[in-house]
Amino acid sequence: MKRILILITSALLLAACEKQIELDIEYTESQVVVMSQNDADNPVSLTLTYSRPVFGTYYVRNDEDYFQQITNATATLSVNGGSALTATRTGNCYSFPYTPVAGDNLSLQISVPGKDKVTATATVPTAPTVANVTFSNPDTSMFYSNYYENSTVSLTLTDNASSTDYYSLRVRCIDTCYAIIRDYYDSIIGYDTVYNDHYLDFECVDNILIQNSDLGAMVELDPAGTMRYYGDELLFVDANINGQQHTIKLSPYSHVDYDPEIGDYSFYGEMSEYRARLIVEVTSLTRDQYLFRKTMQSYTSDDMIGIFSEPVQVHSNINGGIGIFGVCVKQSTTIYLHD
Repeated sequence: MKRILILITSALLLAACEKQIELDIEYTESQVVVMSQNDADNPVSLTLTYSRPVFGTYYVRNDEDYFQQITNATATLSVNGGSALTATRTGNCYSFPYTPVAGDNLSLQISVPGKDKVTATATVPTAPTVANVTFSNPDTSMFYSNYYENSTVSLTLTDNASSTDYYSLRVRCIDTCYAIIRDYYDSIIGYDTVYNDHYLDFECVDNILIQNSDLGAMVELDPAGTMRYYGDELLFVDANINGQQHTIKLSPYSHVDYDPEIGDYSFYGEMSEYRARLIVEVTSLTRDQYLFRKTMQSYTSDDMIGIFSEPVQVHSNINGGIGIFGVCVKQSTTIYLHD
C-alpha cells in the first residue's frame, strides 16, 4: 500500500511540474523540391514545389494547406553529355521528350528565378532478369478476405555480376467484380463492374535478402531467430546474391472484401462473376532511389509509432534543393487466377 501511495504522489508531482522552453529555431528560406521517380517505359518527367519552412507561409487552397507549386522554372535534361533537352510544362509538371534507355547517363538542370541552380544526375539501370513466376493457392474460387491464405508467390531472379544492383519487389492485385444489381423486390435492374487495383501486403522469410535490406521496423525476429519481413514493398541489395540465380518466395496475406452495395446505388447487388490477376513487379532501382524509398519506409513505420519514434532523414540526391531524381526499370509478370 505504501508503494502505491508513493507512486501516486510522484505522478501528481510530475504532472504539476511545468517549464516553458524557448526554442531558437533559425528561419530558413524555402528550398526547391524535385520529385522525379521515373519508369523506363515512359518519358522522364518531374514535379516542382517549394518546401515549407517551420515558420514559413502556409498556402491555403480549398481550406487546406499545401506546398506552393513552381510554375516558372526552366528544366533541361542532357543524355550522355549530348545537347540539352528542354522540358514542356503543364502546371508544375515538367516533361522531357526522352524515354530512358538502360545505361544512359542523365544530367538534370533546373533554373528557378531567385534561387540557385538545381542539379542532379542518374544512370538508368538494366532491367531485372526474372523467370519462373508462379502462384499457388489451395482454393482459387474463394472471393473473400481469406482468398490468399496459405498462398505462395515464387520467382527466380538472376543477378548481374558486373554491378551492384538495387531491387524492389511488389505484388499488385487487380480484382474485377461483375455484379447483378437488384431492387428491393429482388428484380434485376442492371449490372455493374467494380475494379479494385491495389498492392498486397506480404510476408517474406528470405534471410539472404533481408540481411542486407536494413528495413528497421519492417522486419521482425521470431522466437526461432528467423527474420520476417512484413509490408508491401521489399527493398534489397544484391550483396548476398551477386551474380547468382536466387529463388524468392513470399506469402501475400491481405485482400479487400467487397461491399455488397455496389457503387452509389441505393439498391443491393450480388457478385455474379469474379476475376483476379496478380502482377509480380521486380524493379531495378538506382542507388539513390533505393535509399530514398528505404528512408520513406522508415518514416512511415516511425510515423505509426507516434511520439516515441526517431526522426528520419529522407535521402536526397538533389544539389541546390531537396528531393529525388532517378529512373527505375521494371519487369512485370501477370498471373491470371481465374479462367
